[in-house]
Parts: sequence; structure tokens; C-alpha cells
Amino acid sequence: MRANIVIKFFLFTYIWSFSLWALTIFTSDSLDGPFSYGTYILGGLAPMLFGLYFSHKDGGRIRLVNLFNSAICPKKIKGKWYLVIFGLVPLATVLAIALFYILGWGTYDTGSMASLLSNPVSVLSMAMFLLLFGPVPEELGWRGLAMPQLVKGMDWARASVIVGIGWAIWHIPLLFINGTYQNGLLDISSVIVADFFLQFIALSVLTGWIWHNNGQSVLSAILFHFSTNFYGELLELPPGIMPIRTLIEFIILFIILLHNKRH
Repeated sequence: MRANIVIKFFLFTYIWSFSLWALTIFTSDSLDGPFSYGTYILGGLAPMLFGLYFSHKDGGRIRLVNLFNSAICPKKIKGKWYLVIFGLVPLATVLAIALFYILGWGTYDTGSMASLLSNPVSVLSMAMFLLLFGPVPEELGWRGLAMPQLVKGMDWARASVIVGIGWAIWHIPLLFINGTYQNGLLDISSVIVADFFLQFIALSVLTGWIWHNNGQSVLSAILFHFSTNFYGELLELPPGIMPIRTLIEFIILFIILLHNKRH
């Protein structure tokens, strides 16, 4: 494992993102202005920029070409894994909604989802935004650089936990940028904020599981990350259901790890 590269990758990613997001926080009360929105978007590009930089530094042009191929070529992804990539998050969500209802804690209103689905253009534009400003630039770093380096010295599950912690820490400044999803969580409760960050561990290990079983395909990680964000926007869960979904994701994760240990 080239631990030095991973440490430098996270360090430079944090410095770049946190500096730009600090400008966003201290120069504007919202993301409405071009400067604040620009620094917000540029800050989000750090995992990709330093993932590419350190990949080139580690393996030169060949390593960069391999990384790009892994991010765009679907050949490594086995057919049945598309069901996992696009079905796991909806499954966990449906189970959470059902449990929420069975326990008598409330119901789920499908009104916002129905309204969104009634406008296919809005759904398509939302999907493109959620793909290009999140999964693509982030996964080129998390699963494109950090994971391949870490698994040289440990198993994929432990490596995924480390990446998950680093991934969660990277999102902390977004809590303080007005207009972000994360900032909105502060208005709900500290429990929901804690749930948001705890979920990164579960999602990182689930992503690592998919990545590991599909030849370290960065595309598989991009698509699962996209699936998570897309269904999160589409289904728009009320706060009471969010921790239940996270719990179910951890249960699914425990079952997967138990199965892997036995085989």
C-alpha cells in the first residue's frame, strides 16, 4: 500500500475543497450568486483533480488511461450487478417506509415524487446534474485513487471504512453553506445530521463491495453513487424514515460481510 499517496490525496483534497467552500461561506448568504456557486462547484472537483494527479504521479500516463477506461467502460460490470447497483437503495428505502408504517410512526406521502415524475424533462435534467456533480468527480478520487492504493495492504472492507470516514469528513463544511442539502439537515435535528454522516460508512462499504466484485470498476462505483443520490432526490424521505433506512443498509451490509466470511 502506498499510504503516503492516500494521505497526500486526502490532505490536498481537503485543503482545496475547504478553502473554496470557506470563500462560499464567508462571501455570500446563499448559492444564488455566480461567485458563491462557482466556488461551491469548484470545491466539489477536488477528489477528481487530485485523484487524477496522484494517479499520474503513481503510474504515469498508463495509470491515467486505465483509470479513465475503468470510469467509462462497462465491460467489467457483470450483468446481475446492475440489479444491485440500481436496486439496493430502492429496496432499503421501501423496507424503511414499510417498517415506518407498520410501527405506526406515520405514512409516506408520494405527492412530491408523483409531481416530479409527471415532468420527464425535469427528471432527466436532475439525473444529469446528479451524475456530473457528485458521482463522477468524487468517485475518480475515492474509488479511482484511494481504494486501489489501500487494498494493496488490506482487504476491501477495511479500505472502504477508511474511505467512508474520509468521504464523510469532506462533507462537513457543506453543513454551513446556505442552500445545500446538508445545511437543511441542521434545521431538522442533530440526530438527522448524525445519521447523514453515519450513512457514509455503510454506503462506502457497499460501494466497495460492488467495486471489488466488478474488477475494481470505477464506473460501477459511479453508478451506485448516482443511484443513491437519484433515489434520495426522487423519493424525498421524511426525517423519521432516514435513520431507519440507514439501519437497514447496515443490516444488509452485515449480511453481505457475513456471507463473504463464510465463503
